[in-house]
Amino acid sequence: MKQEIIKSIIFSAVIGVIFVASLFLIVQQEQALNRQLTATVATVFPSEKILGEQITKELTGRLIGQIEGKILSNCLDEAYDAFEDLWNQECEKEGLEEKCDLSKDIATDLLDGYQELKQECY
Repeated sequence: MKQEIIKSIIFSAVIGVIFVASLFLIVQQEQALNRQLTATVATVFPSEKILGEQITKELTGRLIGQIEGKILSNCLDEAYDAFEDLWNQECEKEGLEEKCDLSKDIATDLLDGYQELKQECY
């Protein structure tokens, strides 16, 4: 039981790391494009260089905020999915249908694992 929770936690962590790494690359590419845009604006409209830099900073800040929100949302979704899968596995072991009523001990262990997974998202 606890090994399944640990495996699920490790799996979720690995998926999270891969997701964060890919988002980091997207942010880097976006920042490079923003620098190119700023340089182009500065070349075409020299007096607008400061405005272009401000726009770039604002857009980058918004993008990073959106990405961070998406990472948190995905992490919480993955934590719930892992919890639900483990719950249903326990139901199956008991010969019951999915989303069944489990004993207090098993339910408590699963809920504790779910809380740990959610905490890792923050």
